[in-house]
Amino acid sequence: MKNELTQYKVVNFILAMALIGVFFFYQYRSPTNSLELYSWLLDEKNRATIEDSLFVPTSDVAIEDLRENMTKMSPHQINQFTFIEASGGKPSLLIETSPGLETLKIIRVIEVTDEVEDFLRSARE
Repeated sequence: MKNELTQYKVVNFILAMALIGVFFFYQYRSPTNSLELYSWLLDEKNRATIEDSLFVPTSDVAIEDLRENMTKMSPHQINQFTFIEASGGKPSLLIETSPGLETLKIIRVIEVTDEVEDFLRSARE
């Protein structure tokens, strides 16, 4: 009886560790900020997992060309933005934050124009 209880505890411990391992694998595998996203996009396998419907070309550029351009980029600067859409006549905000830092730092807050707000809404749909 005592031997079965010990085996039960060992099996439960192993299963718990496996579940924790799977959780951390998925948690730390995907990018969490703009710098990690840029590094993630440099890998061709990761780029291939992006659904075509997520690309919003502004001209007659093929989606494959957009994917290819991701590898050719040598960014001068990587920015991270949050769009806060307001309702009831209040202005919407675009907040620029520091990419890649442990602590979120707000760099600037921009009140967006109606034209930019419409563009951001349409890009989201």
